[in-house]
Amino acid sequence: MTQDRDVDIRAAAEAAPDELLRYVVENWHSESVIAHDESIFPAQLPGFIAVAGDRIVGHVSYRIVGGRCEITSVAAARPQAGTGTRLLQAAIDAVLASGCHTLWLTTTNDNLDALRFYQRRGFRLSAYGRGRSTARG
Repeated sequence: MTQDRDVDIRAAAEAAPDELLRYVVENWHSESVIAHDESIFPAQLPGFIAVAGDRIVGHVSYRIVGGRCEITSVAAARPQAGTGTRLLQAAIDAVLASGCHTLWLTTTNDNLDALRFYQRRGFRLSAYGRGRSTARG
């Protein structure tokens, strides 16, 4: 695995809004992602960006509701380079510092790479929705 040593992790609020939105649309093919039958707009939520030079090369977003935190999106331009892990850890650190006592996320059950990624970072499968999808075309 090659490490992204040339990548800086910064608060998403430091990104130009149009650049962050462009990155989200490039990765999710939409301004929104769908989870548990709800449209979620990652570029409008708190989070972190990974920056190489002057380009956004990764993004994580989350939301906090009543002491519970949901990771709403994670994307990294270079898979298996450590950027996604660094972004996820930045989000985890931020939500723990805010006092969240529960951290969760949703992915599709056919996204085996995502399932492995999250499980290797300490997440565990807690629910399975048969016949449901977190993405719509």
